[in-house]
Amino acid sequence: MTEPTGMSIEALRAFVLSPDGIEERSHHGKPDFRVNGKIVVNLDKDEQTITIKLSLEEQAALVARDDPAISLPGGWAKHGWTTISLRLADSAEVRELVTDAWEKTQPTPRSGPRSAGSRSESDPDSTFAERLRRDLQDQVLSRPERNRRQP
Repeated sequence: MTEPTGMSIEALRAFVLSPDGIEERSHHGKPDFRVNGKIVVNLDKDEQTITIKLSLEEQAALVARDDPAISLPGGWAKHGWTTISLRLADSAEVRELVTDAWEKTQPTPRSGPRSAGSRSESDPDSTFAERLRRDLQDQVLSRPERNRRQP
């Protein structure tokens, strides 16, 4: 594993604000960055960590690495929100995660037929996948050492 390069708040802000349509606002007195009114990244009060929305699969994979740069923000973690230390995380990975979060926040077309390979919500495999995801998330959240913020 390479040595983390870290990321300054200034570098984060410049990177996050670079795509069109992203704006900086405030959420509970903390700066956040939004696209189409949806939060992509929160800058935490300590200004050393960010909280970002990931898929539950991405979150579980990061937590499984036992990386000291990653922690879970209490109850919000069950929705994919994940805290990342700017000082400890690799800046390239932070950029990648922010880019992924930004892309997921983009509006998707709501009309048109479903693709032939997509599953419906009533599909038994889809339900199984949801149970599996919840079970994995419960296992991750039950690890007390991962449910606290890193300094």
